[in-house]
Amino acid sequence: MKTSGKKLLVANRGEIACRIFETCQLLGIKTYAIVADNDLASRHTKQADVVISLKGDGLSSTYLDQEQIINCAMEHGIDLIHPGYGFLAENAQFAKKVEENGITWVGPHSDAILKMGSKIESKAIAEAANIPILPWFKIEDTKQLDEIVYKAAEIGYPLLIKASAGGGGKGMRIVHSSEDLVGAIRQAQDEAGASFGDASVFMERWIETPRHIEVQVMGDKCGNYFHLFERECSVQRRHQKVIEEAPAFNLNQTTKSLLYESAVALAEYMNYDSAGTVEFILDEKQNVYFLEMNTRIQVEHPVTEMITGADLIEMQIRAALGEPLHSLQKLIPAVPFGHAIECRIYAENVEQNFMPSPGEINKLEWPILKNVRIDSGISDGGEVTSFYDPMIAKLIAWGADKNASIECVLNALNKTTILGVVHNIEFLKVLLSETSFIESTLSTNWLSAHVESVVKKTHVDPKELMEAALLVIKNRPISCRSGDYKEQKMVSLFEEIVL
Repeated sequence: MKTSGKKLLVANRGEIACRIFETCQLLGIKTYAIVADNDLASRHTKQADVVISLKGDGLSSTYLDQEQIINCAMEHGIDLIHPGYGFLAENAQFAKKVEENGITWVGPHSDAILKMGSKIESKAIAEAANIPILPWFKIEDTKQLDEIVYKAAEIGYPLLIKASAGGGGKGMRIVHSSEDLVGAIRQAQDEAGASFGDASVFMERWIETPRHIEVQVMGDKCGNYFHLFERECSVQRRHQKVIEEAPAFNLNQTTKSLLYESAVALAEYMNYDSAGTVEFILDEKQNVYFLEMNTRIQVEHPVTEMITGADLIEMQIRAALGEPLHSLQKLIPAVPFGHAIECRIYAENVEQNFMPSPGEINKLEWPILKNVRIDSGISDGGEVTSFYDPMIAKLIAWGADKNASIECVLNALNKTTILGVVHNIEFLKVLLSETSFIESTLSTNWLSAHVESVVKKTHVDPKELMEAALLVIKNRPISCRSGDYKEQKMVSLFEEIVL
């Protein structure tokens, strides 16, 4: 189907809007950006063909205002709306409104979004599709105490109380004994209700040291369903991903095959017709259990693109327009091509409990290196505001294997310059060189348990900095051994300030 001449509006901002615009420009699609008054300097406004100003203050009256966005689209004769990720991307009501107004929604049909948006319903669907899941039980009424206690014992302790509607760790409680069960359930319900407007919770078996593995799936409106391999997302802090990679390292082929088969089976069962991510947790024996499905493009989609050569945004657009994807599917290699790693670079103060560090970027220089990709919504001279997520960019690097990709991303981070705000680059460099990351022996709770020691390695003592400065002045060489972050940081800081 012809794409040139189409008009696409991105109902989002920042780096994901820029990313979508890049593909649209290659396809000859005219691009439309929406922008709030406090976001006029954002890079996505400079990349779009047309910029539409939103009326209102705050998220609820701008980027989350469904009616205003649809009205803007109608006024400009928009053909397609792409929601990106976050904001309204997994809002089934918004997707349905877009469809009802005759605009093509670049994403799965609204029914799939609605069903997968409920962790309880998605578990039931996965169970019906014969996909492996953890033993679980929906808690409908805490007055049914005997049944709840019985089911908890049947599942086995420790177990996890979890909100159906939410994410980010809210509405979650780990329970180690029956004495703590009812109190934990009520706390989770209260938090879930306050955070998501839905107090529904369930309990399931708790895996002490899980790995978080997700499979990228794609479907179209013609009955084609396929996967684009897996991603490892176990480096997490407070249930938020920090570093992602593809493919997962140190997984046996039997486990991979089960992951792929399960993910595609769910997509087929759902008649899924866009890009989606089926998330799983693995225990220490690599047993696979369904976690949830994200019905949108993922933040970490670039690592999949790097190991397959695919353009997931193009696939989304073509699927939305009703094209069969089998011709693009044929271009996907039989096995992943090399290894890719993505680091999320944030304006945050690692030594101050990762507090956001908004401000103007005085200098921003990305390295121009082979096999390195930068996805960013901020330009040199731009600003990280307090109104939105403090992400500066995603730095993605490819290598022939995991060690080569680590070396590539470290080289890129070392050659990156960001002045004006505090950022987490040194923290990322330490993480990438940790033995647990290199060998993929960590779990989703590894970083939480080791965060203090990792942060400590990024700290530079002023006295040590002065000693390094004196060595540079006297032209005496400093051995920047791999992993010696203090020395590397002292040298780079001194050269940046003095030389």
